[in-house]
Amino acid sequence: MNRRDCLKVAAGAFALSLPAAKKLTVRIGSMAGSLPAGAPDEVFAAGKRVGLEGIEFNIGREPVDGSLPLFKPDTQKRYLNAANSQGMAIAGVVLDVFHRHYLKNDPVAATFIDRGIDTCRAMKAGVLLLPFFGPAALTNRQEMGHVADIVKEHASRAKTAGVTLGLENTISAEDNAWMLDRIGSSAVKVYYDIGNSTNNGYDTPKEIRWLGGNRICQMHIKDRGYLGESGKIDVVENLRAIRDSGFSGWLNFETSSPSNNKEEDLKRNMAYLKKAMATAEES
Repeated sequence: MNRRDCLKVAAGAFALSLPAAKKLTVRIGSMAGSLPAGAPDEVFAAGKRVGLEGIEFNIGREPVDGSLPLFKPDTQKRYLNAANSQGMAIAGVVLDVFHRHYLKNDPVAATFIDRGIDTCRAMKAGVLLLPFFGPAALTNRQEMGHVADIVKEHASRAKTAGVTLGLENTISAEDNAWMLDRIGSSAVKVYYDIGNSTNNGYDTPKEIRWLGGNRICQMHIKDRGYLGESGKIDVVENLRAIRDSGFSGWLNFETSSPSNNKEEDLKRNMAYLKKAMATAEES
C-alpha cells in the first residue's frame, strides 16, 4: 500500500469515527388559516397539494348557546373523514374561544377546556392549543399562577384522553417553565411560536435549546411576509435549535399570504422550509 492509499484509508476511518449529523424529526403541518377557506375536504386537498402532513384547526371563537362548531360530533366526523381521504392528520385544535373569554379573569373560559379535550380526542388530534394573546395575555406571575392552577385542574383529564395542553403566549421560556413546574403534569407543555417570541424580544434559538424538546409540544413557524425573505427571523438557526433540543413533533405554518393566493404562498414557504431544514441538518 502506497502513501496515497494509506491517506485514503486514514481519511475514511476518520470520517467513520465522526458522529452522524443529527436529523430533524418533525412533521410539517399548517394552521387552516394559512390555506384557502373551504369545506374540510377542500382544505385537506389543498394541504395535500402543498405537501403538508396535517392541518391544525380552530375550534371556534364565538360560542352559540355555550357551544362551538367543533364540539358537534357530525362536524368532527367530517373533518376526520376528510383527513383520512387525503392520508393526512389533524395536527391539533386551537381553543380559539380564549380570544373572547380570557382564562386569567373570566370563569366562563375554563368551562371550554374539558370539551376541547374531548374534541381533540374525538378528532385524533394530540394537542389542544390554549392561546394567551392581546387582552388575554399573561402579564405577571400572579396571572401566570392563577392560570396554571386552573390548567392543573384539567391536566389529568387531558392525560387520560391522550391529549397535551399547549400553552402559547407572550412570556419568556423561564416563565413558561415556572408555570409547567407549578402545574406538574406531563400533559401540559409549551406551544412555542418562533414568530411571537422573536417579536417579543426573546432569543428564540436560545429559548428552544433551554426548554428542551420534552417541554415543547408543538411549534408555529412564521415570519412577516415570506419565510427567509423579508422578516427578521433566522429560520435556519431556529431549526438547528429545534434539532439540538431533541424536539420531535409538529411544526405548523402560521404564515400570511402577501400575494393573497394562500395555496401558492404556502407552497413557496414550504419550499423554503425544506431547504432550510436541509441546511440546518448539515451543521
